Amino acid sequence: MILIKKIIIKIKRKIISILKRNFVFTENLTSLQNIEKIKKFIHNMQPVSTELNLIRVGSDNDGGYLIPNDLQGLKYLISPGVSNNSSFELFFAQKNVKCILVDASVDKPNIEHKNFVFIKKFLSNEIKDNFVNIDYLISEFTSGNDDIILQMDIEGWEWDVLKDISLETLSRFRIMTIEFHRFIRIFKDEKEFSSVVDIFKKLSKVFYIVHIHNNNYYL
Repeated sequence: MILIKKIIIKIKRKIISILKRNFVFTENLTSLQNIEKIKKFIHNMQPVSTELNLIRVGSDNDGGYLIPNDLQGLKYLISPGVSNNSSFELFFAQKNVKCILVDASVDKPNIEHKNFVFIKKFLSNEIKDNFVNIDYLISEFTSGNDDIILQMDIEGWEWDVLKDISLETLSRFRIMTIEFHRFIRIFKDEKEFSSVVDIFKKLSKVFYIVHIHNNNYYL
C-alpha cells in the first residue's frame, strides 16, 4: 500500500508540476480563492491503469500520441486539426481505417492516402459558414454503430465542442485523444473553473483518462 500511495503522490505532483511549468503564473496563484478545489480537480485527473498497453501513434513530438492498444475493429478516425502533420492519421489509414480529416487552415493534408477524406472546414459546436460539428461528421461519413476514434487538436475550440456534445455522441467513440489549450482557465475565476470541471465530469461518464502529458512540440 505504501508503494501504491507513493506512486499516486508522484503522479499528482507530476501533473501539478506540468501545470505550473506551462500554465500557472504568479499573479494567478496569488488571486486564487479556493486552491483546494483546484487541487481536487487535478487529483481526479490522474490516469488510471488498464490491462491494455499504451502505444505511440504518430510523430515523436507534436502530432504523436500514446493511446490504448485497443484498435481491433475500429472503422473510422475523425481527426479535426490537421495542419501539416498527418502521421497519426496515416497510421490508421494503413490499417484500412477510413480517416476523416478536418481543417480549413490548409488546402490538403501533407500526405495523401486512399483512406483519407479531407474536409476543408473548421470544427465547432455548430454548423455555419466555414464550420461543421461532430454530429455532422458522424452522420455524413460513418455508418451504423461502428466504433470511431477521435483525435482533436483545434487550438482552443475543443472547449466549445465538448461543452455542447451529447453523451450519446461521446459514446460513439471508443478512444479519444484531445489536446487541451489554455488550461490556465481553471485559475482565472470561478466561472471558468466550473466550466472546465463540468466538461471533464461529462467526459468521465463515458471515458477514463489513461495518459496525460504536456505538449512536447519543442522537445
